Amino acid sequence: MGHNDFESKIPQISLLNHKELFEANALALGQVYSFPDLMYTDCGPSQHAMVVLLADKQTDVDLDKMIDTYTDTSNPMPKTIGVWRRSNSDTHEISSQLLSRGFQLGWEPQWMGLELKDADLDQKEMDGVVIRRVEPDENLVIPAEVPFSSLDDNSIYVRGMWKDGTVVKFVAEVEEKIVGHTDIFFGTSPGMYNVGVNPEYTNRGIATELVKMACKYARNDRGANNVTLNGTGTVMYERIGFKHASNGSTWWLHREKYQKNTPEQQRIIWLVCQGDVQGLDKYSQSLQFPLANGMSLVELALHFENEETARWLVRNDAPHSIVDLWDLGGISRAITEVDLVNKVVDEGKTALHVAVERGDEDFVQFLLKSGADTTIQDGLYKSTPVGWAKVLGRTEIETMIEAHMRDKKPEPSNSR
Repeated sequence: MGHNDFESKIPQISLLNHKELFEANALALGQVYSFPDLMYTDCGPSQHAMVVLLADKQTDVDLDKMIDTYTDTSNPMPKTIGVWRRSNSDTHEISSQLLSRGFQLGWEPQWMGLELKDADLDQKEMDGVVIRRVEPDENLVIPAEVPFSSLDDNSIYVRGMWKDGTVVKFVAEVEEKIVGHTDIFFGTSPGMYNVGVNPEYTNRGIATELVKMACKYARNDRGANNVTLNGTGTVMYERIGFKHASNGSTWWLHREKYQKNTPEQQRIIWLVCQGDVQGLDKYSQSLQFPLANGMSLVELALHFENEETARWLVRNDAPHSIVDLWDLGGISRAITEVDLVNKVVDEGKTALHVAVERGDEDFVQFLLKSGADTTIQDGLYKSTPVGWAKVLGRTEIETMIEAHMRDKKPEPSNSR
């Protein structure tokens, strides 16, 4: 396979590897449902179910059949359901279909691949750090402080895959303490997963050496021609020689948030995604319902760049947040409903958390002037907006919020 030919096929090869991994896990723990246009798994309520879209377009009948399988009352739902698609282009139709069925938007996998034949995989000696391959019979536990620890692995791999060499793990150790790891799943071609290093040991090149050792093993010991992965970042992999071909798409449904929308509600969500104001007119009195994916109907309309639909929804009293109003018209729109300033948006986040996350200084300033509560902690990380600013490196916003907090602090009394 030529260099350019391989690069163009990276997304296809990587998604196939994901599909084979999901199937292998499900065949050991549960059930695989295979159809011409999609494949999905169910490994029980303590596991993650996975769906791979094998065609760009999906029928409503097939998607309803999939949802019915997962929501059958005789069997508990999986912990989460993840949907994977090779491409991130032309997603409007499939996003509309999935969002109307309770899914939320996920991240975009960055499909990457490395041709192994001429790759420079020479490793550096690292003072005090041992990089090694884990033997199949080792009863290894990855510490919880290492990303993608063993607790997570149990939801991705069947232990038997390690025993028979289908999955091979590599670890980095400092004084016999595991501080990093990665895995390779050997399907039709090898795919790399779970590259994680304890935050206390990052920026030392440990992840790079783990990836190099894993790739060298795939080439020298297993005769592989290439390795693919989906990354959340590209820089470290590109230094090794990986090529970033394109991005894919994911959507996720969480059991604890799921509630099945009625056919009428599904229709409303669909019309909002499509920007069909005329079709929505007959439902103007039926907009007061929550979406399982945590978004508001207004937010959904804005995501699909349907501003006319978003304005129609606000005029017809559809639930919305001050974030929605800001996105719709900035200060002139948001100032009309400042009573929403401290309303929780999603997962315990307030509008101020969202503004910090975006790095939107104008929005932060507006919210502070409008009475935003700087002490509210989000539900996931249990952190205040200024805590988010510190973690995200939003230095100017951090200074802005802290100055506001000092100004609001009451002066000490001089009375005795």
